[in-house]
Amino acid sequence: MALGINSSGPRKSNIFDPVIRPKGSETQSDVKPFALPKTQQANTASEAAPITKTAPVSSPDTVKPAESKPIPSTARPLDKTDIINFLVNFQKSPTQENQTILSYIIQHGLEASLENFDTVTRLLQGKNKPNAPESAVVSVLKGLADVPKSVDILGTFVANNPQIALNLDQVQGALKQLQQSLQQHQGLFDVSLFTGFIGILSTLDDNLKKLNKKAEDGDMALGELKRGELLNDVKVLTEFLGGLEEKIQRENPQDSPLSGVRQNISQLKEKLTGFLDNLTAQVILSKESGVQQLGTDKFMYLQMPNPLTEKPSNIELLIKKDPQKNGALNPAKTRIIAKFDTPDLGELSVTLDVADKKVWYLFYTQNSETKSAVMKLSPELKEQMSALDYEVMGIQAVEKKLDIKKLVLPTLNLDKLSRINAEV
Repeated sequence: MALGINSSGPRKSNIFDPVIRPKGSETQSDVKPFALPKTQQANTASEAAPITKTAPVSSPDTVKPAESKPIPSTARPLDKTDIINFLVNFQKSPTQENQTILSYIIQHGLEASLENFDTVTRLLQGKNKPNAPESAVVSVLKGLADVPKSVDILGTFVANNPQIALNLDQVQGALKQLQQSLQQHQGLFDVSLFTGFIGILSTLDDNLKKLNKKAEDGDMALGELKRGELLNDVKVLTEFLGGLEEKIQRENPQDSPLSGVRQNISQLKEKLTGFLDNLTAQVILSKESGVQQLGTDKFMYLQMPNPLTEKPSNIELLIKKDPQKNGALNPAKTRIIAKFDTPDLGELSVTLDVADKKVWYLFYTQNSETKSAVMKLSPELKEQMSALDYEVMGIQAVEKKLDIKKLVLPTLNLDKLSRINAEV
């Protein structure tokens, strides 16, 4: 019995009756009766008596094959029973948890194999969060099957709740508290240590402020967002804070004046860890997947604080990779997708296609008034792009919500998958 999954053909919800598609069988023709070679036939005809008609004689070694029967074939929607059957074949208990794991494996395009199931299960050991199963599958998809920490790091994005702006706001608050605490207790530190520590924190504070610019401060300065350098700096500082916290705790009693400083160091370390995890998740999501899915683009994924709003909010940014340049970015030919909140127009998503000096815009909004406003302002947009030496070839606005997660992590729709059974 050969089993497979085919993504062709729509599936109707909650329909479990199979659609039988019998495949026509081919029958073999009867084997021809035994006959003498032509030369031997000629000799026989000239030498023998007149030929009388008799029934044809078959060779004793020739066996007439039995007629083949039609090969049954079944194509039907994939359902819960198939998931359970897979688990039974894997010799795994068909619990709800195991069914969830296998469903995510199939949705993300991984092979429904025992090896992948065991790998995901191993990554989930000690993980109790509801989004952990999908995070573990994504970790395997991105080639991080041996990094259990990746499951926790990806959890926030998988839950569809990215919080880079909130992380940054919390880090700045904890950083300010620590700086104030150090100033109050500077006499308890070695002068060189205190000066160096304050200098490190001040540098970090300046860099974070650049990332959190507001609109009135100027442009968004995307070029200043060097994620790799920032990630490395935050990682080194987090490790330094951890070592300093242990040193203070080891060398000072619980009621020491430095205990307050130690608590502030611990709080900053915790907030930096959350910020670091968010930056790391962006890097993971930008990695090439181990599974090729037809019809999906490959993107670099970025988050940054939104300079257009007073409250902490994010800009999610996707930049299409060039498949002809081994996944590198090609500014002259790419697609840029941005999703953000605006004070006046609400949530807005924009797709920008670039081909040399020609550009096309597609705006997504759930507000009809916003759609009208976008089209009304399109002449101004064309004028601004013309000043930058770009020609706007088209502007369109649609009333629709753009799901960034589906673009970063495309999944198969289980309702449209078919299970094919064919007897060989």
